[in-house]
Amino acid sequence: MNQILSVELKKDKKKKTKSSGPVEIKKVIVFFCILTMILGIGMTGQGTYGIVKNIDSNKNTLQQGNNANVTVDRDGNNIIIRVTHDKEIKRLIYRWNDEAENTIEGNGSNTLEQTIELPVGNNKLYITVEDILGKTTLFEKDYVTDATEPQIAIEANGNKLKITAKDNVALSYITYRWDQEEEVKVDAVEGSEAQIECEIDIPRGQHTLTVVAVNSNNKTVTKTQEVKVVTKPQITVNYDPNDYSYIIMTATDENRMVKMQFSINNGQLYELDYSKVNEKKIEWRTQVQPGENQIKVYATNGDGVTEEVTVKYQYNP
Repeated sequence: MNQILSVELKKDKKKKTKSSGPVEIKKVIVFFCILTMILGIGMTGQGTYGIVKNIDSNKNTLQQGNNANVTVDRDGNNIIIRVTHDKEIKRLIYRWNDEAENTIEGNGSNTLEQTIELPVGNNKLYITVEDILGKTTLFEKDYVTDATEPQIAIEANGNKLKITAKDNVALSYITYRWDQEEEVKVDAVEGSEAQIECEIDIPRGQHTLTVVAVNSNNKTVTKTQEVKVVTKPQITVNYDPNDYSYIIMTATDENRMVKMQFSINNGQLYELDYSKVNEKKIEWRTQVQPGENQIKVYATNGDGVTEEVTVKYQYNP
């Protein structure tokens, strides 16, 4: 009987161990797994919401992501773009609306500033900042101009500048002047008072153009723009009529010549330096060899513009 009881006790013990051991632990593990999944889903949901909210709230400052910060300020008819980054900025690309892109190369630092002109009308500005690692940051912003003020646009048109003034009601007149010269007035044409256009010649060199637009409500807008016009030097190569074994190279400029260089048959490059004198003309006479001679001449003027010509001269003694 003792043996039977012993057997029965062992059976009861085994049953108890089986029901209160692995089964209970398994339930606990499953419970904690489910709890962890619920917490994980909840945290993921909160994290996703936080990211979306952060992107939305920083849409115009872009402090998230690639550690780039873009700020854009308006100063009258100009827009000032300022970029700071924790890495070197490779380039800044911007465009208005669907127009062509403009690229500003970085200066080797992690800051960049660029002032651009605000076009007439309502516009959207798109900016892309690329760092030295190739990562980009995007920015966009709408700009609405004051509908009660005249708008002025200045653009190059060949050797002239085109001035366009617009107003939502009517313009009275515009004036323009170069540097401190006397103003020139252009009145609105009857029946077309909403817009005034005129083309003006661009004087050589660097000058400041000031344009003023006045509308029928006597609201005035002033715009200034730096304009620099340079021309290339003129080069001629002729043989010496007194001795055909010599050629005469001449470089002239309306303002000032700085230097002339030349080579014959891709040989040594010779240079004549005029940088320390104020001359509008450089002339050089040199001898050539019998046969065909290929002469390359380079001329640089005071504005830093270089012109190049290549001529062939057949010299037969």
